[in-house]
Amino acid sequence: MKGGKPGLFSRPLVAGIAGSIALFSVYFTTLTFANSLPHAIDTFLGLWYWMVPLVAGFGIQVGLYAHMRQAAKVRAANSSLAASSGMSGASMVACCAHHISDVLPLFGLAFLAALLVKYQPLFLLAGVLSNIVGISFMLKAMQKHSLHTSSGFLGRILSHDMEKIFEAVAGFSLVIFLSAIALSLSI
Repeated sequence: MKGGKPGLFSRPLVAGIAGSIALFSVYFTTLTFANSLPHAIDTFLGLWYWMVPLVAGFGIQVGLYAHMRQAAKVRAANSSLAASSGMSGASMVACCAHHISDVLPLFGLAFLAALLVKYQPLFLLAGVLSNIVGISFMLKAMQKHSLHTSSGFLGRILSHDMEKIFEAVAGFSLVIFLSAIALSLSI
């Protein structure tokens, strides 16, 4: 940042870590208030294989978003940034949507709570897949708008055709999700 100190979220790594911590905190706070701290811990330990990729993927998207904002020099990049942040938000909603089942019985909607619990793995899968699609979308936007250097880890990733990678990731994610829906309906 020219002419001043960089802000906390101008550093992509710090922003990504903060995003992961924030999502993890929202998860634990929601479950603790809805039930108890032991329940939050037990639930996390039972679902760690879903939660770790969700939290990490969200943090990566926040870090990439911070990098894009920091590196953005052209106005055309703003539409890609807006769409990418929408994907991040969708991931977070998908991550936490199954917690609605904790409070629905209080409103006389126990049947809906049971439905959400039954399909919890689909919500979590949707969150993980949307993180992956969101990350590839952001990388595609970074490449399109030249918001990176050619050196380093990010430069090596962006030396590939991100448009084709994004299309493959989006298509593969759709196939996985539709297969998971079909499998869950047949059980």
